[in-house]
Amino acid sequence: NHAIWYDAQKLSFALFTNKTEIAKSTVKSIKQRLEDQMDTTGFFPAEMERTISLHYSAFVIDPLMMAANMSTHVGDNLWTYQSATGKSLRKGFDVLVPYLCKEKEWTGQQIKHFDFDMYAPSILSKGYYKYGCKACKEAMAVVCDKKPEEHVVHLTTLLD
Repeated sequence: NHAIWYDAQKLSFALFTNKTEIAKSTVKSIKQRLEDQMDTTGFFPAEMERTISLHYSAFVIDPLMMAANMSTHVGDNLWTYQSATGKSLRKGFDVLVPYLCKEKEWTGQQIKHFDFDMYAPSILSKGYYKYGCKACKEAMAVVCDKKPEEHVVHLTTLLD
C-alpha cells in the first residue's frame, strides 16, 4: 500500500505542476502495481498477511480510487482499466464491498476493531458514483456510526 499511496501522491503533484509526462508514467506504474500486487481474486496478498487485514485491504483500494479520479486528466481511466490477466481496481473494489457493506464477515486476520467510519464512506460513495453500486448507497446509512450528513467531506473526494 505504501507504493500505491506514493504513486497517488506523485500523480497529484505531477498534475498540480502540469508535468503531464510524469503523470502518465505514474498511471502506468499504478497499472503495473495492480498486476504485481493483486491476486486473481482481487485481493492483495501482502495486505491479507497483516494482523489488521481488512484495514489494509481498504487502505490500498482508497488511494487506487484517488488515482483513478486523477487518471482521467491524462487521457487514461483507471476506473475501467483491466490488465491482460484480469486485474483491475474494479475487481479489488468488488471483492471488498461485501465486507464494507457488512454483508459478509471478514475472514482475514483483524486483531482490532475496523473503523468503518474511516474507510467505508469514501470507498462506498466512490463505488456508488463510479460503478453504480446500489448496495454501497444503501450501506452508507447502516455501516457507519456517523449520520450520512456527517460524511459530506467524503463526497468532495468524488470531484475530478
